[in-house]
Amino acid sequence: MHLLYQRIVEKVELPSRDPVTAPLPKELWGSPAAEGLPGLLYRHQAKSLEILLRRENAVICTGTASGKSLIFQTWILHRLIREPDATAIVWYPLKALATDQLEKWIERARKSGFPVEQINRIDGDVPQSERYTILSNTRVAIMTPDICHAWLLRHRGNPAVKNFLRRLRLLVLDEAHEYENVFGSHVALLLRRLEAAHQDEAQGYGGRLQYVAASATIQEPAQHLEKLTGFPFTAVTESDDGAPLSQRTLAHVAAPDKGVGREHALSDMLTDVLQLPDPPKFIAFLDSRQGVERVVRTLREKAGDLSQRVQPYRSGYETNDRRAIERALRDGRLSGVIATSALELGIDIPQLDLGINAGLPDSRKSLRQRVGRIGRQRPGAFLILAEYDAFQRYSDTLSRYWQRSVEPSHLHLDNRVFQFIHAHCLSRESGSPKVFDVALKNISWPKDFDSIARDVWNGQSFPEFDPIADTVIKGVRSPHSEWQIRDISLPEQKIVEESGRRRLGKISAEQAIRETYPGACYLHLQQGWRITGWRDQSAGPPIIQARQLIGNSPPVDPNALPEANRIQSLPPPGGTGRDTYRRTDPVLEFNAVVHLNRDRIIDGRIVSRPDGILAETWVDLTQSVTGWKEEGRTYEYEDYLSRRPGLKPRSIEIPTTGVLVQLRQSCFSAPMVRRRIASNLTALLRHDKSIPLGNVDWAIEGIASQNDIGGREPLSDCILIYDTVYGGMRLTAALYENLPEYAQRMQQANKTRPQASRQASAANSTDVFQLFADFANSLRSTHTSSLATPLR
Repeated sequence: MHLLYQRIVEKVELPSRDPVTAPLPKELWGSPAAEGLPGLLYRHQAKSLEILLRRENAVICTGTASGKSLIFQTWILHRLIREPDATAIVWYPLKALATDQLEKWIERARKSGFPVEQINRIDGDVPQSERYTILSNTRVAIMTPDICHAWLLRHRGNPAVKNFLRRLRLLVLDEAHEYENVFGSHVALLLRRLEAAHQDEAQGYGGRLQYVAASATIQEPAQHLEKLTGFPFTAVTESDDGAPLSQRTLAHVAAPDKGVGREHALSDMLTDVLQLPDPPKFIAFLDSRQGVERVVRTLREKAGDLSQRVQPYRSGYETNDRRAIERALRDGRLSGVIATSALELGIDIPQLDLGINAGLPDSRKSLRQRVGRIGRQRPGAFLILAEYDAFQRYSDTLSRYWQRSVEPSHLHLDNRVFQFIHAHCLSRESGSPKVFDVALKNISWPKDFDSIARDVWNGQSFPEFDPIADTVIKGVRSPHSEWQIRDISLPEQKIVEESGRRRLGKISAEQAIRETYPGACYLHLQQGWRITGWRDQSAGPPIIQARQLIGNSPPVDPNALPEANRIQSLPPPGGTGRDTYRRTDPVLEFNAVVHLNRDRIIDGRIVSRPDGILAETWVDLTQSVTGWKEEGRTYEYEDYLSRRPGLKPRSIEIPTTGVLVQLRQSCFSAPMVRRRIASNLTALLRHDKSIPLGNVDWAIEGIASQNDIGGREPLSDCILIYDTVYGGMRLTAALYENLPEYAQRMQQANKTRPQASRQASAANSTDVFQLFADFANSLRSTHTSSLATPLR
């Protein structure tokens, strides 16, 4: 590890902190729910319980591992013991977290004398045939928002659901910082539907629900929770935090932070760690599902037997597989895990000493959550492996980045697509005009929701949304099953063994195009699989079929083969059992149609001049996989059509919004130049507006325009930066409003970067970033009038 210290760019010492205590509130003295609690709690715990005793809504925003769960567990058990007919819902944003926390709920209930059989988890792993029986005997329902949307409210007419909602009094929102952006906007509308259902079933008895929210990373927590739920909150914040802290060291280590280089840097670092005489328990974060798997495989080669105590951990695993890894890490059978953000939240693994992040974390929220996994019981260290100028490029340092407040939590409650979806759900849940009307009047819906909901109830058409609502309008599918609250119209797909005997896991449609496309080699729990095809279904998404890779294929030199023999030499994807794992990459085709007709330009936001165009517009994206690359060779699906029908192109289509910049100047004609500008602008926008990774992207090719009469024509010399979210949330709108400022910041940040200087020299020895800044600044006076139009 001595090489590590030669690569440290910056180091920040996070000091330890002694505990600050306060007495248990007197109202809880003698309560069974307080059994086993010390007479002195941490200061924030005591303050939170006092707020809850006043029957106020509370949001506890204190550090990771500060004992927030103990607060709402104590309060809920106290109320349910005092009110024998009452029920509660506890939301966790991830199923794995809900599973982990169920054991702690049961442990706390036993100490309180509360019947443990009345605390149950209901999620997608529980068969639907059993859920109603479980719910009938449940007073604390542990679930994700997803199951509440897709199952609980969908079946409001069931007696077990009606009875549970009638008695509902309390709702917990743990890890509440997760409820922002796309997911949070859906959750906000879902919460209002749940409140409406409760009020209808309770008929005024019991009043409104009491909310308890917990998170370590929300800026202005009371304001965010009020916007999320529609009700006021009292906040307990970091200044009230009385939990002790161990000393930790936070360091920026110079290393590649993208692509293959990033994976090798992480595997090299972990090889050093495993070879220490007394290696620390660690967690390493890498925001790539297949990358996590590849790094573990590389460790097997570099560290040999030492690496057997390291496992990958990511979304898409079956519940039993996830829990086995968590138990092994917790009880010491594993030295560490390499994980995606799936282990970022509060799954309790207290004995971790070292954290490593491959690349700059997605946000300060993410960084604080990940650092919070380390040093819970003793001093620890957290390393960020990133390019030497990872912070400098944003005119920042690690120290300043850490000390600043976390980013704001954004909600998009006025998004018409989201409102349209939840209006359909509310319409189905209400059942009668009277119930529907009362729900619209008694709940604090966002602006314009009332009119959209009434139009949906009356069957009015929505031309801009009807294509995505076709199966719902025709009654073929329920809106609850058609539209998920994390990914509006692209439901998860199952991955199964080709024989159908084993289910491997699941994956989102967008990830499937890039990871489990037909012909792909796919890693799952370190085992290689070949995707042999997608089996279409009459209803629902296709099922992805895979065959285990168990042998070695004979070497083939495709370059030495004549074209006539090429098809015969194609690798048999799982067809003979001789195939072995190789890294594959999809052959993707991207097409974007930007609507420059007057009806689809957003709020008239367009500047068209001889030297360029700037516009915010609706965009239709199509992403298709037409084959794959493997060991330096490209395999096209068209070569397989007669031999393997399962190997065929697949596509996803996403209507969204974006900002188009067309640069009709010769200095911007080189794709390399536009690529550099587009990637920098996107990175700055994400950094500035705390937009999650993957929610915005860019393109410089495959762009066409559609005019007023429906004609299309290719656009050249363009940059398109767009939302990847189905329906669009106008995440890129700030680029239209502030392009000169973003261009200037980009130019300043690139002045000190040798890589940028070399690329500028390649482009006719011209500083293209300065030229782009000049171009953007010249637009300022042209589009000032457009900026007067407020965002909707």
